[in-house]
Amino acid sequence: MSTPNKEHFFRITALWALSESMLGGILHGLKIPITGILVGGLAVVYICLLAYYTSSRKDILTATILVMLIKGLLAPHSPFGAYFAVFFQGAMGWLIFSIIPSFRLGAMLLGLINLLESALQKLIVTTIIFGQDVWVALDEFLTYVMGQFGGSNQQYIYTLLAIYLGIYGLVGLFFGWLGGSIPNRIANYRIKYPDLVFDASYIATDENIPSQRKSRRKKIGKKLIVWIWVILLILLIIPLFNPALELLPQQRIIQLLIRSFLVIAGWLLVIGPMLMRQFKNWMAKKQSDMSKDISTILDMMPETKWIVKESWKQAQNQKKLNRFTYFSKVLLINIFP
Repeated sequence: MSTPNKEHFFRITALWALSESMLGGILHGLKIPITGILVGGLAVVYICLLAYYTSSRKDILTATILVMLIKGLLAPHSPFGAYFAVFFQGAMGWLIFSIIPSFRLGAMLLGLINLLESALQKLIVTTIIFGQDVWVALDEFLTYVMGQFGGSNQQYIYTLLAIYLGIYGLVGLFFGWLGGSIPNRIANYRIKYPDLVFDASYIATDENIPSQRKSRRKKIGKKLIVWIWVILLILLIIPLFNPALELLPQQRIIQLLIRSFLVIAGWLLVIGPMLMRQFKNWMAKKQSDMSKDISTILDMMPETKWIVKESWKQAQNQKKLNRFTYFSKVLLINIFP
């Protein structure tokens, strides 16, 4: 383990907060694909670094809360599920590194669990929105396609889901291995590549917090969606009391679309706002309690963002995967003083 370093704690937390609140836009600008799985994998790396560089496992939970609070400030329109993902990642990091003495083993387990949770969450949400019919339809389609090539009559959907989960599991193990090996790499890189250190002095500019004002057009659109949602819900409930009054089309595709609309709109207009209201009340209290730490991290954010961009710029002459390797070296050398 490394000697506890408070500045490392803030730098890692700033980098994690930057990933959660702004990395999507940065990666899009840098034309890097698979943004979602990359953000989740990088969270594993940051949690591993926190476990290595801090003196108490509780610091992982503290960093998790700070990341959630800063995400709320810089990306206030993020859905509730995004905050839950951050909390789950941090909570699992705290739990795993608290009970498993081996840092490398804990890092691998953390990566595996967090990425599998992300994959399963997507499957569960898809099932809630579209119902089991979506998997039946997909299985029928796969059976038909494989039948054209002489395949046997079996449920191919299970094979597809196993491959899907296997990919996420392997990616999780990779990021766990990466997070477990990075601390040693940092020390070696600074000795081996002193010429990659650059002046990270940067004059911070005010970050524009996204406006929460809603235009009149958006308000009208929201009211219209609410009315459509209420009407469809009533039409769906009426046959429960009087089966003779089937007022909605019974075709499976129509029923699937109606169900999807009701679930998504219900979450966005009813359940989501209720949870977010309670969550924002909690965040407002925490922001007051942790204002000093939040200010420290926000002050670091512009410089951290600049280091990430400058590291990528220095790697632009490298080809293919070498660019990511070179970028990682420059970033790690410069992000930790």
